[in-house]
Amino acid sequence: MQNESITYRQRLRRIIYFFPVQLFVLHIKKNHLLLLFWLILFGFITQSIANKYGVGALFLYPEYLGEVNFLSYAIVGFALGGFVMAFNIYTYIIHAHRFPFLATLSRPFYKFSLNNFIIPLAFIICYFLHSYEFQKTQEFQSIGQILFNLSGFLSGFIFYVFLSFAYFFRTNKDIFKISGKSEEDFEKEYRKKQKSVRQKKDWIDQIENEGKWKVLTYIKSLTSINLARQGVHYDRQLLKKVFLQNHTNASIFEILAVISFLIIGIFRGIEFFQIPASASALLLFTIYLMVLSIFLSWMRGWTLTALVAIFLVINFISGKEEVFGVENQLYGLNYEIEKTPYTSEHVKAIYQQTELGNSDRQIGIEILENWKEKVQKDSLDKPKLVMINCSGGGLRATLWTYGVLESIKKQSPDHFWKKSFMINGSSGGSMGAAFWRELQMQDISNELHEQNVCKDILNPLLIDIATYDMFLRYQNIDYKGKYYTRDRAYSFEQRFNENTYGILDKAISSYRAKEYAAQIPLMVFSPTIVNDGKRLLISNFPMSYMNGVNRNKGSEIDHIELSRLLPQAEADSIRFLSVLRANATFPYILPQVSLPTEPSITLMDSGIRDNFGFSNCYLFLNAFRDWIDENTSGVVILQIRDTIEDQEDDKFNKDNTLLTRITSPLGNVYGNFIEIHDYTHGQFMESLQSSFAIPVIEHTVELDSQNKNISLSWHLNSREKKEVLDQVQSFETQEMIRAFIAEIEY
Repeated sequence: MQNESITYRQRLRRIIYFFPVQLFVLHIKKNHLLLLFWLILFGFITQSIANKYGVGALFLYPEYLGEVNFLSYAIVGFALGGFVMAFNIYTYIIHAHRFPFLATLSRPFYKFSLNNFIIPLAFIICYFLHSYEFQKTQEFQSIGQILFNLSGFLSGFIFYVFLSFAYFFRTNKDIFKISGKSEEDFEKEYRKKQKSVRQKKDWIDQIENEGKWKVLTYIKSLTSINLARQGVHYDRQLLKKVFLQNHTNASIFEILAVISFLIIGIFRGIEFFQIPASASALLLFTIYLMVLSIFLSWMRGWTLTALVAIFLVINFISGKEEVFGVENQLYGLNYEIEKTPYTSEHVKAIYQQTELGNSDRQIGIEILENWKEKVQKDSLDKPKLVMINCSGGGLRATLWTYGVLESIKKQSPDHFWKKSFMINGSSGGSMGAAFWRELQMQDISNELHEQNVCKDILNPLLIDIATYDMFLRYQNIDYKGKYYTRDRAYSFEQRFNENTYGILDKAISSYRAKEYAAQIPLMVFSPTIVNDGKRLLISNFPMSYMNGVNRNKGSEIDHIELSRLLPQAEADSIRFLSVLRANATFPYILPQVSLPTEPSITLMDSGIRDNFGFSNCYLFLNAFRDWIDENTSGVVILQIRDTIEDQEDDKFNKDNTLLTRITSPLGNVYGNFIEIHDYTHGQFMESLQSSFAIPVIEHTVELDSQNKNISLSWHLNSREKKEVLDQVQSFETQEMIRAFIAEIEY
């Protein structure tokens, strides 16, 4: 019984001190940064992190060159292989010295990586399960196609690992190559030293006394498990020499990998190099890990100090535009002018000219008169003024807005387009509306428009972030004879331009004549000024009246016109795609737009102030209330929104934990962002209805994006696209559309 008890105990200890188990415990205890990366990745593929923004779909169903296939999955698998190797290298460089027995093995890094398998294997299994389910239920793929795609993922992963080990097999030296001794020589020395050890102590007890991290067994190969050799009997300096040589080769490998990633960034404008968005995310994580492990390998205890110092230096230098040129610009705007002062006094001085408001109002009335003449013609009945407001919300809002507008146009070909006077909106909604307006203006019809307008935009953005924008931006573009820094903003515009056949690639002023003649609806854009929260108005006509009709001369200006703020900057020449992009500058995904002012002001998504485009509508109607009351029979506002107003959800967290109490103040404010806009919208609507003599009626067409789980992203999967288009044709939506049409045709 005693022998059986000892045997059982030894087996248990060999399991506990199994090298993979010890490495897993080491990660939990010491590698918190690595675990954070893995937790984020696990959160992505399980769709428990950033699912609202569709990040999980980017991993589970990657798209490359507009297709999802074996190759797209293989690229993601290849990128994961890079991250796993970075994970192994980082751990090996930082912690291999805790396991001296490694230096006694042939090909120590290979065996270390083989034993460091628990987290990567768990991730791959988890990925396979969730990707299989996603492809089956969300993308409606056959089982054969799903397995073929996943085999691509596994093939890409194995290929990268194979390339990596091929490098290390050729460069890494083990203790035998460095010392010139054979394994038999070390065994003889081992037996001699073992005799000096007390006979009552077996070899397991000796290993347990070597240090804190004990290893009794390890995976030698894919088919065998061995007992660990005692590192205590080897020359410590020789062991250190083995580790140092391995660390040096690992650092060289990492440097070569980082350089190759940066080379991809140089050629990212070529479609071939625009890898799937999920691969770009893995690439970014890999670069972070590799750079960090290079520092740790060479600087050791000085790593944190060095990184902080480098960050402070780069942060200081980055403020010098002439050094790095990292500011993002509106293409077409002249940045070579003397910088305009941006102060409250200067802005007020612009708008304190009395004749300014009168001349601006006169132009507005002329456009309204042109609209009235077009709509009324031979009829004696006063027409109804139609205003269109569309919400932001990434590509789901782009597709929803386009789909709703097109459905209305088909059902009301003689009234809707003719009576529409102004389009306002934010982010994706304004992009969909702009594309629809252009198609109507050029009289282009094609059933494929709805499929093209929602094509992926995210992939080129993330490859820019991963390989270029996070480092030095050293490339420029030439647009109409002016040079601008090339970054992910340019990639955004180019991809959307490709998706929309290039018909929006023109200066904003190219629409002025048709807008003035009321042949097409006006479009007014209002990105948010980050510095002070004011709104920057971008349009083809002066609109000082948007600050209020009876405004006191000393009151604060809340709406600043780009053309008046920068009269010498050639605002008429701004690329229309750049205006759309500035209006859709979602934080971090797109860079904030800078203007040539002193101090420099930056722009962000118009949805920060108004996600529904209602503010511009309200201000314009209020400014021309007298004319509208006299010349129209009513105002009909079409509100196209990608969320349901007053939708009941679980906003009131019932638990009262410490973490909830800490996070709820900030979380609730951010979570209720849209609701705050809804409250403002309601107040504006009540004000309009009470101040006009004619009816002011609003019709809302809503997308149920929350219950249908349609992501807020610049990438939609097949199910999400189908869900949006199905809702356009749904009974509920068509009822809303018919009610709106009945209103404008009555």
